[in-house]
Amino acid sequence: MKRCLPAMMFALAAVALGGVIWPIHGFLSKSAVIAGAIGAGLTLTALLWTRPVLRVLPPAVFAAIVLVFCLPGRQTDVQALTDRYLINLRSYEGPRYLWGGEGGMGIDCSGLPRRAYRDAMLFQGLRTLNGSLTRASLDHWLHDASARLMADGAGARLVLLAQDGSGLHPDLAPGDVAIVNQKTHVLAYLGEGTWIEADPATHRVIVHDGASKETPQLGNDVVWLRWRELDGKQHQ
Repeated sequence: MKRCLPAMMFALAAVALGGVIWPIHGFLSKSAVIAGAIGAGLTLTALLWTRPVLRVLPPAVFAAIVLVFCLPGRQTDVQALTDRYLINLRSYEGPRYLWGGEGGMGIDCSGLPRRAYRDAMLFQGLRTLNGSLTRASLDHWLHDASARLMADGAGARLVLLAQDGSGLHPDLAPGDVAIVNQKTHVLAYLGEGTWIEADPATHRVIVHDGASKETPQLGNDVVWLRWRELDGKQHQ
């Protein structure tokens, strides 16, 4: 049995990695990440159990991961979080549109801002040891949200700025999102009149100024939203 443990560990690690890189984010991919990571960790523990010096390594790694999400909450630097979020958004320019996708191999309209923002919270949470952000990032990873669910606030993860609006919202800020086309499509605002979206018409992620196509500037049925942590209020 012990001879099979290395192969089992690598197989389980591959399952976890597959769940991470699989472009379509959903129950199966998340289950693969969780089950694969736990299984690989337990198998590695069994392999190292006869070596007292090394047997504590897997539990220590597990404890470090758990600690990341148990850090105390701190005041969030909204500007730094926004800057990282915008960098993440622009990093996805070009990949193909894929319904249900949330990665560089394919991404959809709601997955684009959610993935960019989730990664920004994790990055800033780790950089500043802010448990509020790391926990929020995990919460976003666990709970998907379609365009329609985002329009409804995605479980209070988004703050409503205005609904059924037309023209640019007067308080629009970089990083805000607009839900258009009867709550079926999501765009993210980059600032200075520039938008980014995973566009099903062109089958890729594009950045544009909104002048050449129907956008929130021209639409008559827009829901304007802002991520909760970026609305100027602190949530510990």
